[in-house]
Amino acid sequence: MKPGDGGIIALDRHGNIAADFTTDEMAYAAADSNGKREIHWGEGHPSRR
Repeated sequence: MKPGDGGIIALDRHGNIAADFTTDEMAYAAADSNGKREIHWGEGHPSRR
């Protein structure tokens, strides 16, 4: 990774996910114990080309 690459995934006190992209190629996924699943891709991610 280069300086400035990466991101953060944060949870609030209720377990809600908050995430931000620092690069348009970043992707993330999350799942919870209730079966909720999320997958997100930045605009420049290869899967969106």
